[in-house]
Amino acid sequence: MILWGRVDFKINGSNISKLFSKIFSDKIKCKGLYCQDNSVIGSCSPFTWKIISELCDELQLTYEIKYSYGLYTILNWLIKRKGLLIGFLLGMTGIVFLSGLYLKTDIDGCNSEIEESIINYLSSRDINYGMSLDKIDLYKLELELMKNVDGISWAGVYTTGGTLNINILESDEKPEYNQRRLPSDLIASRDGQIVEVEIFGGQLVVPVGSGVHKGQVIVSGLVDLDEEKKAYRRSQGKIYAKYTEEMVFECDYISTRKIVGKETEKKYYLEFFSLDVPMFFSKPAYDTYNTYETVNQLSLLDMKLPLGIKSVDFVPYSFEKTEYSYNEACEEVYRLKENYEINFLSDCEVLDIKEELTSDDTGVKLIATYEIISDIAVEKEILIK
Repeated sequence: MILWGRVDFKINGSNISKLFSKIFSDKIKCKGLYCQDNSVIGSCSPFTWKIISELCDELQLTYEIKYSYGLYTILNWLIKRKGLLIGFLLGMTGIVFLSGLYLKTDIDGCNSEIEESIINYLSSRDINYGMSLDKIDLYKLELELMKNVDGISWAGVYTTGGTLNINILESDEKPEYNQRRLPSDLIASRDGQIVEVEIFGGQLVVPVGSGVHKGQVIVSGLVDLDEEKKAYRRSQGKIYAKYTEEMVFECDYISTRKIVGKETEKKYYLEFFSLDVPMFFSKPAYDTYNTYETVNQLSLLDMKLPLGIKSVDFVPYSFEKTEYSYNEACEEVYRLKENYEINFLSDCEVLDIKEELTSDDTGVKLIATYEIISDIAVEKEILIK
């Protein structure tokens, strides 16, 4: 009813009671049906209204449509204006047809000499105006342009409507390089005790073996040139410190986890300006789902139109309740600990690990205390007033 629309009606006449009896006996679906001053007021779907209006004609009742909206109303309006409908359909057919043909080339990022070489190469490959864009292998064309056209270090090829877009990076272009660096300090990212340093720039202000706290400057960008002169420099290096880190891994005996389904359902919408018109009749078969959208905007030549096809992938998911025994919960917390060590401690030197395994009525908890050596240096720019 929502997709096709709704009709709000008002019916007048002396045989209202017969109309009511017929509606209830035939189980005709209406909403908000009530009487007011010898009139019946209500709403229904456009298809149901056709049945009710025929009953009104049969019982010699007068009726009027107070309001109607929806896809059915729009289609009915278009059908009554066949010329407009035919013109619209022919126009859309032409747009869709033309947007699939190679009608224009847009080359960007290179000089006129390279642009001419690209045009000549396209012609030598029989890539000509009027052919279907589907017949052009865009990825292969990118590789061929970089290999066969002089002066190109990179090429990107894509289509919009009937336009073949070619973005070029010339091989003699060099990225700008600014050798001027802002002065900086190296500060501690966490509390710890310094055990080793590798300094490439700046001046060490905290000796090896000292303890530092988070945010403390270890290597200063303000360095001594001699007894009287100082200068700002960029501090670079690695500061290895020893510290402890505590992590807690837990597993409840009854856990709920989200299970994402492997099958997806694709639905299409006609996108007109900001309006999405469903191109399907049934809702997704899933109660809970994630959606992933892609829009194919239609265009005429190089002009984008306020019309497109939106495809939506409905990916179902559900929540599964898992029950763990004590042994299974222990295995799970150790699995979580192992994953943490692989993902976050692989670049560190782990000196020692102390473990404390506890349990209660709800689940199992593993507390792991790590003694670690790793680089704690973080570069921080110096703001010079």
